[in-house]
Amino acid sequence: TLRINLDLYEMARNLLEEQRRLVDAGTNSIANVYNFEVDVAIAVDRVVSAESSLLQAVRAVKVVMQEPDLSLDSSVALQPTTEPTLVGYEFDSRRLVETAFGNRADLLQYEFQQRSAAVAVMMNENAMLPEIDIMAAWQPMGFTTSVDSGNIVDATRNLFEGQAPPGWMIGLNASVSIGNDAAIANHQAAILQRLQIIANRRQREILVTQEVLDAIDTLQAGWSSIVSTEFQVRAAERFYDAYKRLFDRGQIPSSNLSQALQSLSSARVQQATAAVQYQIAKANLAQATGCILGH
Repeated sequence: TLRINLDLYEMARNLLEEQRRLVDAGTNSIANVYNFEVDVAIAVDRVVSAESSLLQAVRAVKVVMQEPDLSLDSSVALQPTTEPTLVGYEFDSRRLVETAFGNRADLLQYEFQQRSAAVAVMMNENAMLPEIDIMAAWQPMGFTTSVDSGNIVDATRNLFEGQAPPGWMIGLNASVSIGNDAAIANHQAAILQRLQIIANRRQREILVTQEVLDAIDTLQAGWSSIVSTEFQVRAAERFYDAYKRLFDRGQIPSSNLSQALQSLSSARVQQATAAVQYQIAKANLAQATGCILGH
């Protein structure tokens, strides 16, 4: 936008200087000089505004980059090394939606919650069954059957040398809850929790689908804007060239040429804006499908 407004300023200034020479030569009206002075003033104001916007945009990028060598003032400028890639695309909407389902972190989180809820349902279902515990134990015996040898030395020897038979036990413990209302309630609560997570995931899938489709529509509309603004710029250029020839011949007033100049400037700004919005739309599509920028 700054470059476009600088071009507009140069064109308006050239028209002004040309009219001043003609007025000095006594072959033209001073009204044309006044008209183009207004155009130059408008162009200067637009240049100042565009330069301020550029400085703020560069500063915003520096804040995001967090580079210690990049001061936030205007002493260091940032210049993109690549031009925007303006290419139209045809999209497979179904495939992009499926890609989003597999890539989006928020959907993966719902899938994890759904699996955890399924495990909780199985655990609570198991808690409603009767509880049966089997217990078994085995241990070496550290004592002796001799009446005269009841000391710790003989007991230790029997423990490690196997003088005494080992001791063992086995048992079965079974318990059944009367009524089992608490376990049934917990199981039903786990099922409802799982159903709620499934519903939330389905709702999120609907929103993700909407985001992807909206991003596709916006990107396709952006390409249409690029094509239309290109035609507008060409038409505005022809419009200005035709009015310039007519003005040089004295067939139209300077106000008509100023109008053509403003139309050309507006068309070029719209073309640049369409290119920027198209890049933003591609970034939004990448975000909607859970991909990194450029993929």
